Amino acid sequence: MGLDLWFREDVARILASTWEAMRSAQRMSGHANADYQRGVEDTLRAVGLAFGLVQPAGAVRPYRHDWEIEP
Repeated sequence: MGLDLWFREDVARILASTWEAMRSAQRMSGHANADYQRGVEDTLRAVGLAFGLVQPAGAVRPYRHDWEIEP
C-alpha cells in the first residue's frame, strides 16, 4: 500500500472540479441527462464519504455540493 497523503481540502477540490467538468460537458453537448448527473453526483458523494468530507445520507444540507468542507 502506498504512503500517499491526501488533505481533505485537496480531495474536496478534486471532487468539485470533477463535478464542474461534468456540468460543462453536459452544457456543451446540449444533452442534459438527469440520470447521468445523479449517477456522477452519487459517485462523488461516495468518494467524499470515504474521505470523511460528507455525512451519511440524510445528514447533508440540501443545495450544496456535499463534498465541500464546512467553512
